[in-house]
This record gives sequence, structure tokens and C-alpha cells, in this order.
Amino acid sequence: MTGAGGSHVFDTGPLSHFAKAQWLGVLKLITSEVRCVVPDTVVAELRAGRAERPYLGSVLEASWLEVVTVSSPAELDPFAKFHERLVGCDGRNVGECGVLADDLLINDYRLPFQVGGFESWAREQGLE
Repeated sequence: MTGAGGSHVFDTGPLSHFAKAQWLGVLKLITSEVRCVVPDTVVAELRAGRAERPYLGSVLEASWLEVVTVSSPAELDPFAKFHERLVGCDGRNVGECGVLADDLLINDYRLPFQVGGFESWAREQGLE
């Protein structure tokens, strides 16, 4: 699993917000040129939240999102380190550990607009 070389690695929070707003189609459109992956830890969080947030089902059913398993030694070691630091007794933040285990913070993980600029960017793209 890698976030470099034209891939986007998604976490639970952003996917949940796009699904709730019924904007997964837009997310698919703006990421259509790259590989879109979701760590298995994020999928587990989405499944756990589906009962209270039925809209998460649309994320789980999105065929354009590739589920990847955090399994190699290069991924498991950072996953364990992040898990120790981020996951509390309530089990929250496991998905973040899966995303961070992919060295997301040092790769090319960027949005195509600055903070607060989504609306104008969407308009420029003809997505009104």
C-alpha cells in the first residue's frame, strides 16, 4: 500500500462527510485519474458505524475505492506505533493508524484547493 505515485488514501472522516452530503460521485470524479485506496482498518470503522449512519453503506459499496490490507512489515511497524499513541480505550482512531501507516503525511496527499476554497474550486470545475 502506498500513497505515492498517483494514489489517494482515504480515511473514515472525509469519506463519511462526502457520503452524508451525497457527494461521493463528485469525489469519484475528481479522483478518477488516480488509484483510490481505503485501508482495511477504515473499512472496519465504516462497517461499525453503518447501523447509526446508513449513508456509510454507499462508501462500502463504492467499487472505485480499492480496499487494501495493512499487512507488510513496513506497514505493520508504523501501524503499531500509531495505534499505541492514537487509539484510546474506546477503540477510536484505528482507521487513522491504517492511513498513517502508509506514510501519508510525507507523500503527495493534497486537495485540489486551499482551505475554504472548495466552493469556488467546484464552480470552476463546472460542478455546481
